[in-house]
Amino acid sequence: MFNHGDFPRGDAKLMKLFSKIIRSLYDQDVLAEDTIPHWFRKGTNPKGSNKP
Repeated sequence: MFNHGDFPRGDAKLMKLFSKIIRSLYDQDVLAEDTIPHWFRKGTNPKGSNKP
């Protein structure tokens, strides 16, 4: 398992792929419309908690 600190932020190819994955999940109604901005604003919880 990895945490958000392991994500290579400077890797342009990975960022492009990540955005395509998120878009695909959104288009398939796997992710709610408000989930993506929430992740952007709040970030991830490195402890793995599901609490908002």
